[in-house]
Amino acid sequence: MLLTACGSGTGSPTSVRAARQSPSPAPTAAPSATPPSQGTLRILTFRGYMEWGGTDPRLNWVSPFERESGCRIARQESVQTAEEMERHLREGTFDVVSAPPEVAGWLIEKERAKALDTSQVEGYDDLPKHLRHLKAATRGDKVYGVPFLWSAFELMGRGDRPTSWRQLFTGGRVALKDSPMSIAIGALAMRDELGIADPFQLSERQLEQVVKAMRNDGQVYWKDTVDAIESFVAGGDKRAVLGQMFPYHRELLTKTGGSVRAAKRLPTTASADMWMMTTSATSPTCGYRWLSHMNSAKVQEQAAAWTGMAPANARACDGKARRMCAIHPAGEALRDVHFAVMPAKDCKAHDGKCADYEAWTRAWRDLVKPKDGS
Repeated sequence: MLLTACGSGTGSPTSVRAARQSPSPAPTAAPSATPPSQGTLRILTFRGYMEWGGTDPRLNWVSPFERESGCRIARQESVQTAEEMERHLREGTFDVVSAPPEVAGWLIEKERAKALDTSQVEGYDDLPKHLRHLKAATRGDKVYGVPFLWSAFELMGRGDRPTSWRQLFTGGRVALKDSPMSIAIGALAMRDELGIADPFQLSERQLEQVVKAMRNDGQVYWKDTVDAIESFVAGGDKRAVLGQMFPYHRELLTKTGGSVRAAKRLPTTASADMWMMTTSATSPTCGYRWLSHMNSAKVQEQAAAWTGMAPANARACDGKARRMCAIHPAGEALRDVHFAVMPAKDCKAHDGKCADYEAWTRAWRDLVKPKDGS
């Protein structure tokens, strides 16, 4: 199983290792006896989101798309992190992208995201309202992204059940996701003290104070499931005792005999990755067919079970992804979940101008850089 990034992403350690080295599919010949199409697609995605049978022959939702749509995938690039994805978008041209919130915001801000006609995305209106109305996917009445997979962070620890995000920043060996968006977890820990209403809308002063409070010499940083799991199974003083983790990580550790517990009903953040079409798309019909295909319950059931994330399409919860749906927040629990959106200057800060994502990125890099002598 493979990780996103961004934001999110999960997967079994074995399959993550295999997929880190798995090849991308070669462009295929245009299939015969298929519906008319406008041609080809160039797709940028997180690892594990676009399986064609190369990692496991039982996992293939790309070939059926080509066969049934009449569209051909001419190019596929897979990345591990949001930073890698943004770099690929700066350097290359793609038709559709599985964007995490920070990349979605960047595409919209740079006017590189195409506003979608959601009537052309099959099943869009059946998606849960809270996912259709994500701030990261919309601007006013315009929709730019179709939610695909999502996951919410939880505070996980060994021994006694943890009770507060502040415990991550008070010493000891702790594991954090290596992303500027993790600053929002620190914002939740400090929200009463600093008057923070939205963990993704921080003034410059709030950002500075949150990052200062997050400093802890015992922190380790993970990018994918392998890193996250290894931080909790490492030997001696290298083993994390607390972590900002995904529910699937707890599942894996519990299955392998790890004694870990998650905090109950803490306010938290979540990241939803979404399929977007760029303004460079040369085959809009194929783009909409791809968005419809990836929005189907059949595909999302497979993708959620493979990655350990929750599907956006609730009908996907009836099959292989049932357990992934069960371990993620639902119903009233979603009231405590803040879905990520790219931090921007044009927001309402408690005490001045908001800090944008570039400021968050600079602050994060300063936080995680190796200390002198380490």
